[in-house]
Amino acid sequence: TLGVAFDVLDYALLSAPGAPLKQALLDAGIGKDIYGSYNDGFLQPYFSLTAAVKPTGTVDLMTIMAS
Repeated sequence: TLGVAFDVLDYALLSAPGAPLKQALLDAGIGKDIYGSYNDGFLQPYFSLTAAVKPTGTVDLMTIMAS
């Protein structure tokens, strides 16, 4: 099902040891912890990324995504 697919995506990109997306966001100083969640309890299912404790300052997200 779609929920299982997003569980795998979450694990591969954010939860696994050495997860590349999480590491890139942490290295860029986006936050001290990054995690994702999938919610299909609404008419439009969605996957969200959350950055906890964002430091002050500005970060160019487009530059991070391009690297």
